[in-house]
Amino acid sequence: MRLEKSSETYAKLPANKKLYMACALFLTVQFGVLIPSAVIAASPQEFVSVTYFVNPAWFVVSSLCLAAGTFLVWMGVFYWLTSAKYKPLFQLAVLVLCGASLVDYMFFGTNLGLLESSLQYQDGLVFTRVEQLVNAAVLVAVAVALVLLARLLPKQMPVAVGAACVAMVGMGAYNVYGIEGAMPDVEAQAAQYAEQEPSFTLSKDGKNVVILMLDRAMNEYIPFIFNEKPELKEEFSGFTYYDNVISFGDHTNYGVPALFGGYEYTPVEMNKRDTELLADKHDEALKVLPVLFSENGYDVTFLDPPYAGYQWVPDLAIFDEYEGVDAFITSGRFTAEEDEKRLVDANMRNFFYFGLMKGAPLIAQPVLYDDGAYNRAASRTEGTSQIVSKDGLIAAGSVKGFMDSYAVLKNLDTMTELTDSSQAKGSLVILTNNTTHDTQILQEPAYEPTAEVDNTAYEAQHHDRFTLAEGELIVSTPEKYRHYQANVAALQAVGQWLEFLKKNGVYDNTRIIIAADHGGDLRHQPGLWEQFYPLLMVKDFDATGFATSSAFMTNGDVPMLALEGLIANPINPFTGKPLTSDEKTAHVQYVPLVENTREYWSVDQNNGTTFLPSPWLSVHTDMRDPDNWEEVEDPLLAGE
Repeated sequence: MRLEKSSETYAKLPANKKLYMACALFLTVQFGVLIPSAVIAASPQEFVSVTYFVNPAWFVVSSLCLAAGTFLVWMGVFYWLTSAKYKPLFQLAVLVLCGASLVDYMFFGTNLGLLESSLQYQDGLVFTRVEQLVNAAVLVAVAVALVLLARLLPKQMPVAVGAACVAMVGMGAYNVYGIEGAMPDVEAQAAQYAEQEPSFTLSKDGKNVVILMLDRAMNEYIPFIFNEKPELKEEFSGFTYYDNVISFGDHTNYGVPALFGGYEYTPVEMNKRDTELLADKHDEALKVLPVLFSENGYDVTFLDPPYAGYQWVPDLAIFDEYEGVDAFITSGRFTAEEDEKRLVDANMRNFFYFGLMKGAPLIAQPVLYDDGAYNRAASRTEGTSQIVSKDGLIAAGSVKGFMDSYAVLKNLDTMTELTDSSQAKGSLVILTNNTTHDTQILQEPAYEPTAEVDNTAYEAQHHDRFTLAEGELIVSTPEKYRHYQANVAALQAVGQWLEFLKKNGVYDNTRIIIAADHGGDLRHQPGLWEQFYPLLMVKDFDATGFATSSAFMTNGDVPMLALEGLIANPINPFTGKPLTSDEKTAHVQYVPLVENTREYWSVDQNNGTTFLPSPWLSVHTDMRDPDNWEEVEDPLLAGE
């Protein structure tokens, strides 16, 4: 009886075709244009491969077609087939869907971390029960409000929804305009880089310096990795592992400048120069060592300079004016074209399904997300995303970012050119790589990417490897497993290259520095500021054995480690100041504690003259001791 009365009540409402059509158009524009264009416009270069160029605006076109087919065609068919008695219920349901999806998109799940070009969230998609309950309560309130408005203002509602459509069309058009505006330069870069064959030269009789920056490589993993893989100690003979190291930020834009430019480029020092753009100071830091070494007679090669030109795809033009400095893009250069094409084909579909996911209630989003596969069966066989079990032990597929970067490390020997003699004193080679950043689940114990991964048996037998005399490494989630595994894979690949250098007589005369711009907040060891704990390992000329040092270090020491004994009294060619590490012991070190949101880590947004305001931490002596960390006032406001 209640259902009948309810039906009779709504049957008294006239079918409002204008409201239905406005709502159908609203959903088409929201899911087909607004959401995909907003994602791409935030950083268009992220969705472009320099080795297989496709204008990402086509993803928006494809999404629009799918949305129109879904909401204008098929939903329209069901609407017109619905009897007159139930049409008011249908249009109310569509109206509620419009309001609920817009609220979900705008206000929930907005800080989920880095979204990769494969539309996978690097840190996964997880919501707490409280977040889901709050979301459900808000959606109920939105539904009640819209139903009341539809009954009270039947003539005004189609106009209101239509106005919202016009606004979204305008925002979508603005986003597409921004995407298209970025494309000429990106396409020109892609054409230029496609013709390049990345390589670098090492001298057999000169002095070489190699700096390998592994993005987000984790310092605390080293004792556990070298215990599990003892052969690495032989491969890394001559290296000193520094176990007491800090970085000056937990994102690349904060941690890289000091790593390549020294203590003049810590966040505090960069903020002091508040009349200059961060982009200019960042590029300056990248150029300090290449210019110094080239001016002193060394061949210089910089591969994948991070955020050069403050661009996602590095702008190699920042080195054009310096003779003797070569620069290349390596990421993706060893990826098969068919793999690139498969990802593009997947994104032609997945951008629409990403929008559907973002407009769904939080409780449904993980199901629609499907570990980044978006319920596309081919993703499991084509490897365009990696689907992982909740315990992180079973996986299928792959992560494009990892595969692009890992292939570079596996091809270091093919990029290495050796020379017996040269007019140059030697070489400086700088390479940055994201194998340890864009991680994925790997097959143990080989730690190699495979189409299907099952580590259940290995972990059951060997999980105790994460407990040593030095302490315990908590590894219990997919995120923790894949970061540890990617670090092992990276070190194994580098180790193979080190063996190549030994066999070809360029190991002893090559100084090698392996460093990270920052760590990651993975909660492996409670009380440890892991996000500020970057890897640092150094092999000097003719060094032997493997050693560990607990001296207090920062990644701002890397330039002086590279220059030591090669260039006397080095001067920063851009500021005229001596390059030293004196600042490390002159006072406590200051580190900004920023949020893990695009607003802070994206150079598309955090690109003024100073870094965005944030809390600050100070640290001294031993970063592993929680008592040596303290939250402090902004050092510049405190007069530092």
